[in-house]
Amino acid sequence: MANDIKLQEGHPVDEYLRPIKVGGEMSSLEISQAGSGARVVGDLEATGKIRGNFGAINIPTDDLLSGEPAVGTRGYFNISIPDIVGATTISTNEHGSSNNGHLTLNAAGQVYVNPSGSNASLYVGDQVQLNSQEAGAGGSLYLKSVLDSGDYSRIYTTANGVTTFITVDSTGTAANLTFDVDGTIYLDSEDGYVYFRKGVTQHGFIKTATADTLQLGSSSGYEIIISTGGGSANIKLDSAGDIILDSNDGNFIAKKAGTEFSAANSAYAGMILGLTHVFGSGTGGVFVAISTTWENLVWDTDKFALVTFVVPPSNKVKIGVHLPYIAANSVAFQLGLATDSSATPLNTKYQNDVDDANRADSFNINYSWVVEGSDHSWSAGETKTIYIMAYAASSIRFYTGGTNASGYGGVIVEAVALPATIGDGSEP
Repeated sequence: MANDIKLQEGHPVDEYLRPIKVGGEMSSLEISQAGSGARVVGDLEATGKIRGNFGAINIPTDDLLSGEPAVGTRGYFNISIPDIVGATTISTNEHGSSNNGHLTLNAAGQVYVNPSGSNASLYVGDQVQLNSQEAGAGGSLYLKSVLDSGDYSRIYTTANGVTTFITVDSTGTAANLTFDVDGTIYLDSEDGYVYFRKGVTQHGFIKTATADTLQLGSSSGYEIIISTGGGSANIKLDSAGDIILDSNDGNFIAKKAGTEFSAANSAYAGMILGLTHVFGSGTGGVFVAISTTWENLVWDTDKFALVTFVVPPSNKVKIGVHLPYIAANSVAFQLGLATDSSATPLNTKYQNDVDDANRADSFNINYSWVVEGSDHSWSAGETKTIYIMAYAASSIRFYTGGTNASGYGGVIVEAVALPATIGDGSEP
């Protein structure tokens, strides 16, 4: 017959694989007696399902690679299905011990690992090194230490995508977290907040929620300390705009190595809060004549000896005046403080004898007062204007310079911040 079927050259079926000949030609199918297996020489294409009770499928590496491997280097790729529940193991085996029996999944599309349970694990030896879990509203990914499976890091995600990254040292607190980035690290928070916590206790935050503002803040009761590592390391504030110091309790403290050297809580003491420099008209300057009535010092009808300032946190200021040229002709006079252009006295205790002028020459004078705002119902942060007024036993003249640089010079009035505590002369 043209297509008669024979086993090799007519051999009976035994334990050896022998090809089936069809019409005198070798086929790709080799068979043996029952239980001794079969083999396809060449490719096998299945257009339907392959069913059966597979204990394992071993594919020699020389069947996967082009060319014949060297003698003694033959390995295999193994798919093992050892029981009826379908637990499957994919493994590679290399002849020798150089650990080159790698397994690579190289997909032109996606690679999915989709267990029906809630865990997927990657083992190195008998230790779980990578474990993915899913439970409830989220899942987690564990990275376990090769040296101690109790040491691990974990990323877990719950409802709404809330994600937490934790590290665990099973015997201590050395599970550090390091970001060693060959580039830039970006923190991009949609609501503009980055919080700092210890455990569940919030200590501080960085806020960018307000336009054009980067805010470093702390939780209630927590200090913010910016320090350098010692030596000559400096801290620099380099602002393209303003530098604003805003103390809620009004205390400003300057220290050296932990010791306050400023007046207690009053590092602002000595700050000039306001200053006025008065010049009159004309090349030689002008004068104002004062006699036996308290009057404000004013030149050209509109140039007052006054100063405007904001009351400092201590609520205490020093008001000082420099009068560059006085013609008194042996007439005693007084200076005082007023609250308006009508010479309303701040208080009679500020109306002081200044000079008896028991001489015929002219002179200048510097005089100052300490004003405690609490005596006058002032409050820190309020704006005040204080005027200088004068009184004389007879007519005298107070000059101020004009446009001529060789004249008398200008009248100066200033307000200076004082510390919260002022001594009374008692020994410390």
